[in-house]
Amino acid sequence: MRSNFCFDFVILVADHDANVRKYRELLGIEPIELAPESLPSADTRCTVFPLWNEGDRGMVLSLVTPGDPDSAQGRQLARRGEGLALFGIDVDDVDALVAQGRRAGVEFASDEPLPYDYGRMVFARPATTNGIPFFFSTHREGWWRKTLDGGRG
Repeated sequence: MRSNFCFDFVILVADHDANVRKYRELLGIEPIELAPESLPSADTRCTVFPLWNEGDRGMVLSLVTPGDPDSAQGRQLARRGEGLALFGIDVDDVDALVAQGRRAGVEFASDEPLPYDYGRMVFARPATTNGIPFFFSTHREGWWRKTLDGGRG
């Protein structure tokens, strides 16, 4: 199973606006805040910095601020503080990746990939991936354009 060369580095942050300003200055890239309706939880804020793209392939740095302190990300932010929360890899067929992962001993948080606005995704249990919090996804065609449009496309 090869990656589609789409990667997402997700960083949890407490002060969304301050961190967006910091990474805009650091990277020299204009950020894109995604529309709440395009996110799994409408009270979450997500701003992406497009690091590289070619068609529907790309790499982004995502800053995420959970709105609900009782959500999984809210609890993680309270327990561990700010920092790298997820490393996402887009693949051609997320269902095939789950089957392949199970054969390799990887456990997943759900029995099958979950739908979301950009496609389908599944979270690996970090205890089975050497402590790395991976998620794997298969994006719908046109996901990159939608991202560049702030999740509104």
